[in-house]
Amino acid sequence: MDQVGEDDGVFDLVIEGTGLTEAILAASASWAGYNVLHTDENDFYGSHWAALSLDRLDTWVKQHETQGMPSFLLARMD
Repeated sequence: MDQVGEDDGVFDLVIEGTGLTEAILAASASWAGYNVLHTDENDFYGSHWAALSLDRLDTWVKQHETQGMPSFLLARMD
């Protein structure tokens, strides 16, 4: 796999997100010879399809547990 060098920085395609659709698009474009920059705002790969370790899952749940979750479910998480 080619890495971006100091003189590089010109891309044919920039893809934000690492979900299944974005990963397939990035791989297909790269295989077809396009220079692709594939980024994600998360510190893990896979978007909604990510497989997280138990530690990462616990951290993710704690970061998102109050966003729209019913109070009766929050009480059970303690």
